[in-house]
Amino acid sequence: MLSLLIVVTSCKSKKKTEEEEAQKEMVSPENMKEGPLVMSNEDVMGVYEGDFPCDDCVLDHYLIQFRVGQIYFLERVYQKSGGGGKEMMYEIGHWSIKDGNKLQLTKGMLAPFEQFEFVDRKTLQALNSEGMMEIPKEENQLVKGFKKMDSTPSFSMDGMYVLVTDDGWFEECKTGHRFPVAKTEANDKLEKMYNRKHKEPSEKLFVKMKGYLKSQPTQENEIINVIVVEQVMSMDKKSGCPQK
Repeated sequence: MLSLLIVVTSCKSKKKTEEEEAQKEMVSPENMKEGPLVMSNEDVMGVYEGDFPCDDCVLDHYLIQFRVGQIYFLERVYQKSGGGGKEMMYEIGHWSIKDGNKLQLTKGMLAPFEQFEFVDRKTLQALNSEGMMEIPKEENQLVKGFKKMDSTPSFSMDGMYVLVTDDGWFEECKTGHRFPVAKTEANDKLEKMYNRKHKEPSEKLFVKMKGYLKSQPTQENEIINVIVVEQVMSMDKKSGCPQK
């Protein structure tokens, strides 16, 4: 009876060991398959940079800030072939995540590269107008770097401005996004101009101005984008943002 018990115990122990080894093999790194890449808004935010191929240029360099509030800011350096000078272009737009790992950019001059796909957490691959990857991949990529994005370069912008209880708000035409306006000397001039021209309380006036986006904490320590005004070109109540 003792011999039979020893045999049964040995068989159970051997079976348990085999099951444990099989379980280890199933969960080993070699056998684990990574699931689909899913990006959050926090994962996306940062500065991405890359060169894009073109037929008529020697340089087409893109640097994009994906900022809080799903706002992107594009800096594009373009130089035509044949000794042409470099042209610097700036643009503001809106970004959103699609299908977990794709970015949709709207109101941009990136066409046909209005969609991107994350091939890993730091590399964006441009997609064509059909939403498919171009080949070769290395020529159509933006790579996330370590540059800070506290502020953008200065650029020209159009939008609707309103002053409410001493707080200025600017609604940018291309994105429709509403930004608080930082208190600066140039903003003081903007407020005085508004007070001379507006007739109704909380009336929005169309303004053309130059400035930049800046990251700024709120009293609740939330980081937001604010507009820093540098120069006001014009303000009137007859004009407005183009119809979308």
